[in-house]
Amino acid sequence: MEQNHYVAIYHNRIIKGEYFVYKMHMPERVTIGLKRHYLANGRVSETYTVDQIQARNNRMPSYETLETVYSWLDSVKK
Repeated sequence: MEQNHYVAIYHNRIIKGEYFVYKMHMPERVTIGLKRHYLANGRVSETYTVDQIQARNNRMPSYETLETVYSWLDSVKK
C-alpha cells in the first residue's frame, strides 16, 4: 500500500519459494522482485534473476538505486 502497487499477486509463488520480494529504503524506497529458476529436470536451482525493481507508483528507480541493488546482489553471490 505504501508503494501504491500490489505484490500480493505473487503470494502463492512466494509461499512456494519461487519468488522473493525485498524492500529497500536507501538511496530511495523501492520494491525488488527476484524469481528463482529451475533446472530442466524440475529441480530447484540456486539461480535468481531480477524480475522487477519498482519505486513508488511503479516509477523507474534512479540510476543510483539500480547500481545499489545490483551491487548488493553481486555481493551476496560471493
